[in-house]
Amino acid sequence: ALTGGEAPAAAGAGARSATSPGTRGGGPSAEFERLLKELFQLHDLNGNGSIEEIELIKLNEKIAFLHHGKADKHALKEKFSAMYRENLDRDGNPVEFPVFRAYTLKMLQQLDSSLEAQEMILEQFIAEAQSARAAFHIPTFASVTDAEYMPHLAADRPADLGSMMSAIAETAGEEPSPARASTATSEERPGGSRSS
Repeated sequence: ALTGGEAPAAAGAGARSATSPGTRGGGPSAEFERLLKELFQLHDLNGNGSIEEIELIKLNEKIAFLHHGKADKHALKEKFSAMYRENLDRDGNPVEFPVFRAYTLKMLQQLDSSLEAQEMILEQFIAEAQSARAAFHIPTFASVTDAEYMPHLAADRPADLGSMMSAIAETAGEEPSPARASTATSEERPGGSRSS
C-alpha cells in the first residue's frame, strides 16, 4: 500500500540507470503499468473506480495491525489524511487512476531511479495491499467502519462475509444484520450458494 514514500525493506537503494530490461525508451513496460493498475484497484476498497482518503487510511490501518498487532487509529488517520491531501487531492476528494499513477511514479522515482527496482517496490506494495485486504476478513481486526467495504471485499473471499458481518456487529454491540450480509455479492452468498 502507499505509505507516503517509505521504501519496503527489500527495495533497492541508490541511483541506478533509469532503464531496465522489459522497458522501451526508458519508460515503464506494459507489466509495470499493469502493476500500477493492480495497486490502484487494491486501494479501491469500495470498487467505485476511485480512491478515497478513507480507503487509504483503512488499508494502512490494517497494515499496521498486521505488522504490530495494534494501531493508533487517530495517528494513522492524521498521517495518511495529510499524505493524501499533500499528494493526491488537497481537499480530500476521491482521485481516479491518472492522479494515483502520477503520484506513485513520482514517489517511486524518489525511492529509486531504476525501473527494475521500482517494479520490485510496486510488487511489495501490492503484496502489502493484498495482505491488508485479507485482514478485513480476520475477525480480530474487525471494525465498525469496515462494514461499508465488506460487500465489495466479499468478492475476495465470499464465504467469509457472514462471519465478518458478525464480527463487525460485535464491535458495534449490535446483532448482525442478515440484510447487510445478503448484499455481499451478486454471485455468491455465504455458504457458497448462488443467488437467483
